[in-house]
Amino acid sequence: MSAASALAGITAVLQNLIASALRHHESALGQIKVTSLAPEQMAGKKNHLHLFLFQAAENPALRNHWQPARDAVGEAISRQPLCLDLGYLLSAYSDKELHAELMLGAAMQIFHETPVLTRKMLVDATAQLAADNIRDPRLTTAIEQFKISPWTLKSEDLSRIWSALQAPYRMTMAYRISVVLIDPDLEARHPLPVLRRGAADRGPKVHLMGQSAYPFLERIVLPQKGRLAVETGETIRLHGRGFSGQAAQVVFQHPLLASPVNIPQASFTEFDDAQIALKLPNDSDPWRAGTYRLHVAVQSGADTGFHPSNELPLQVAPRITGPPTAEVVDADADAPRTVFLKNLTCSPRVAAEQQAFLIVGDRSVAAVPRSSSSSTLDFGPTDLPNGTYRYHLRVDGVDSIFINYASTPPSFIDQTVEIDDGA
Repeated sequence: MSAASALAGITAVLQNLIASALRHHESALGQIKVTSLAPEQMAGKKNHLHLFLFQAAENPALRNHWQPARDAVGEAISRQPLCLDLGYLLSAYSDKELHAELMLGAAMQIFHETPVLTRKMLVDATAQLAADNIRDPRLTTAIEQFKISPWTLKSEDLSRIWSALQAPYRMTMAYRISVVLIDPDLEARHPLPVLRRGAADRGPKVHLMGQSAYPFLERIVLPQKGRLAVETGETIRLHGRGFSGQAAQVVFQHPLLASPVNIPQASFTEFDDAQIALKLPNDSDPWRAGTYRLHVAVQSGADTGFHPSNELPLQVAPRITGPPTAEVVDADADAPRTVFLKNLTCSPRVAAEQQAFLIVGDRSVAAVPRSSSSSTLDFGPTDLPNGTYRYHLRVDGVDSIFINYASTPPSFIDQTVEIDDGA
């Protein structure tokens, strides 16, 4: 998901896309500028292609996709994103005959040939926004793709739009960009999870039938039963079949890593045809907390290529290496009392594109934005009252380990922070 600056980021991507298409026509038309100024500022412009964001509306399909954001008494219980469709007007300005038509036709052609904005387009455009202080690195890792589609408006609708803009009518084409998800900064409550379900705490078992010549990954066993994630430096076990061969490796893929992390057979602590045990490296780089796609690749004796197994998800949890310090800013006539939680240290480092929250009691406090990856995080502001709170770290939806499943019954790890304004 993205921040509020996503609207500026999408506009910049479209401007870059149009500018690249018009470079092929500069020999005939001269230098062409692509702008997103308001229509009333376009009077007297020459050789300009105008891309104007004239409408932002909630996406009707995703508006009710998430759970309710508030409970019966109005308390925030989830962070429901804002789902937007963006409407753009594309117009051409020139003082020479047929030049406006040529510019508009080239821009329409590139939009027709590019129905989806690629990751490279997003990366290039957001890099150019860095100087304007509106760069949103999360735009490049958005869940939903940004799709470009023509928006056919009736002549009456176009007439009303241009009348409302109080600008002379220009030849225009409308486009819709869908869908932009803007993540709210709202704090939400997060109840503690259920520790056990029933006396045995077990679910159904599935038995697969048949054999395959390729490796098959059946399940991943974490260090403790009940855990949902593993930390770097811990050992996991992979169960399946067909792992034997000339060589084998385990491959970890993450959206923020340029290339997969490969752990070769020489690093396995146990290995046979049906089981692999391996220890995740304790290094911070290139690891990131979050959800990985894991598979086993086996090289047979008949060729030199590796045959991949099916993929299973693996959550790598952030590890808190140093507690946060609470800093209370006293209330005055101009501002309310606020609390910041500073200097929490963790491993692996948290990238600028990742979302980090500190769950304090039943509140989620967002991390202060970062310009680069860091192992030291600050959180706030929040209005938590004085008290002692349990806390844990959440990065890209994966929580740090805060439950000890080795004890009977499972118990919460003694990890607390005290907030005291001295009053």
